[in-house]
Amino acid sequence: MGAYRKPAAMDNNLRLGILLVSVMTTTAVSPTTLDLNATATGVNIGAKLCPVLDAGINITCLMDHGDETGRSYCEMDSSSLNCTSHTYSTAGYYTMWSHCLSEDIHLNDSATIYVGNKIVNMVAMADGQMFKPMPTTGSATVTVTYEEGTHVFLNITNAITGDPIYSGNSTGFSESRVFSPADFGGVLGQHAVEIALSNPLGKETRFVVFDIEEEILTPVMTTNVLPYMHVYDVATFKETMTFGSNIIGAIEFPDIAYVDRKFGQVREMCLNYTWTTTGTFTFDVLFSNMVDSETYPYVVVVQYPVNNITANGTNLIYVSQTLDVKFEMAADALFPMGNLNATIVYGDGTSKVLDISSLTQGASITDSPKSYAPGTYSVELSVFSESSHMNFSWTQYVEYPIQGLELVHVSEAPMSESVQNVSLRMTDPLVSPLLNITCVFDIDGTEYIKTTDLVYGVNFTIIHPFVGDGNKTITFNCSNKLSSQDGVSYMDLYTDCFLDGQLFSPLYKNKDTPVQIAFAKFNKRFLNIKKHKQNRMQCNGHAYFNKYRIISSVTLAFHAEMLKFQKYEIKAKFKPDAVEKER
Repeated sequence: MGAYRKPAAMDNNLRLGILLVSVMTTTAVSPTTLDLNATATGVNIGAKLCPVLDAGINITCLMDHGDETGRSYCEMDSSSLNCTSHTYSTAGYYTMWSHCLSEDIHLNDSATIYVGNKIVNMVAMADGQMFKPMPTTGSATVTVTYEEGTHVFLNITNAITGDPIYSGNSTGFSESRVFSPADFGGVLGQHAVEIALSNPLGKETRFVVFDIEEEILTPVMTTNVLPYMHVYDVATFKETMTFGSNIIGAIEFPDIAYVDRKFGQVREMCLNYTWTTTGTFTFDVLFSNMVDSETYPYVVVVQYPVNNITANGTNLIYVSQTLDVKFEMAADALFPMGNLNATIVYGDGTSKVLDISSLTQGASITDSPKSYAPGTYSVELSVFSESSHMNFSWTQYVEYPIQGLELVHVSEAPMSESVQNVSLRMTDPLVSPLLNITCVFDIDGTEYIKTTDLVYGVNFTIIHPFVGDGNKTITFNCSNKLSSQDGVSYMDLYTDCFLDGQLFSPLYKNKDTPVQIAFAKFNKRFLNIKKHKQNRMQCNGHAYFNKYRIISSVTLAFHAEMLKFQKYEIKAKFKPDAVEKER
């Protein structure tokens, strides 16, 4: 845009324009500004040029379209808009000029615009679909078409992340590109792609969605479904696979479907259905995603299971008693249940099958008595019809009564033999064996809890080290599940000349575990040791002869003399003033 005085020399056309302006312009305010409003029509490569003046009337303006096809004139009025149109042979950018004259004022302005065709009727499809499932091993072709458009630029981006996928100039009215899961990093799931066609006149955008999924490979169905099932049973369908993703599982009946979904990579999927009524059901179980599916047909007859029946017996009996199994049906049992039978496995290697078809609501049937040898048995029962069953089990204990037990031990013992055997024995062979009985012994304040089997003629023995002299109390209580017995006895321990029963620990009071003693002081009145295997000991003037094994030698002080003595294993206790320490 500009305003300037006319130049000294003009071409003939401009002189004519000035002459026209001089003739046709009446007395009025002259324009001072000119704006050239140039726009592309977007159709048939056309453009519209509109000079805009701020004042004046009957202003002659010269239009130059910028494509070297000549010029045109128009009469302008600042109070109204007068435009000219022009069609170009080739789309592109053009610079257009407008020259307007008013008396001695010469105004001109220019505009550079793109002239071409707008993008019309854009369509984008992936293999003919706007939503395209794609296996991880597959691909799809995206085709973009449009009917009109010049200088079209194609740009494809990830609509979620904005990452570029492809861009380039369109060379025709149809563009194609092959997509694979690699274009989305191999990530499973849905991916939206933004496809844009643009030129300087506008932009058209379409979206295509890919759903990348793993095909369901090597599917294996595992189910607990049987031709006959029971009301309240849960039907379970489990499919395992080596590949598969974003799977929908469905149990489809003719009038309703039960659906579940598992996202991401799937290697197994489970569906459950609980039968709530009786009848015959035809249905399909499906596991599918957007690229694959597996279908399994089923027919199931649902009926009442064996219900509200009990089977029991006394599980603690003596050998002299019998096991009587009783089958009973509750009065409110769901009935009928079919042809009822029962099996009994007694746990001793024997079993039987019973016909209990006569069992009805509120009634019972008792099996014939069963005898057992003593022991513990696992009893298993099953009540069954053609299509269902109930199982029962218990542990059967068969015992002899505990009786005739007594303690066996010496009535007295010296302190040098303070480790003693305390035994329990059976005196009644008619109740042997006593199996898995628990006995609690209290031997001079020390408790022993033992679980064992007792057999007539074989004693159960505890080795106990008694501490200190005196009368020792021994008690026991033995029990099984049905009976028990208590007992008590006594043992006297005396010092056998060596008074201090606590001088050495009980470990060394066993005659088979000799005590090793080093002597630093001696009193001949209490102890004489001779250097040979049979040694003589004196206690208050009484002589005792015992055999000791020489184990090593040591030098000891005897009164004021230094003598070479042997160190012995001494199987006895000595008065405190005769011993300084023990080793």
